[in-house]
Amino acid sequence: MPVFRRRDLAASAVIVVLLALYLPFLALGTFLGIGSTDEMTCAVLILTGATVILLADDDRSDAASWLTPILATAAVACAALSLLSAAGTLLPVSVATTVTLWSVQLAEHVTFTPNPLRRP
Repeated sequence: MPVFRRRDLAASAVIVVLLALYLPFLALGTFLGIGSTDEMTCAVLILTGATVILLADDDRSDAASWLTPILATAAVACAALSLLSAAGTLLPVSVATTVTLWSVQLAEHVTFTPNPLRRP
């Protein structure tokens, strides 16, 4: 059975909220009161920051631990630059980088334990 850390599950919930806001906004141009690219960029920046904080753990030296700070910096920088440029061109890059960061961390931290009810 796969076992997940609580921080990874909380980050998964934040990613679900991020995608639930961003994908309809991308398709419709407006969603749940988010009518402009600047408003969506602010929401993405806040949710990206929350995801980075939840996934930041330097106490582990896993195989891809060197990738975490690079992806985290790129995700937050793209969201911030998208907000400053007011064009929103870096917004999809920020969302994609955040989802990549989450998937790498989730794959890295999942552990499998044997089922106690199963006999050898």
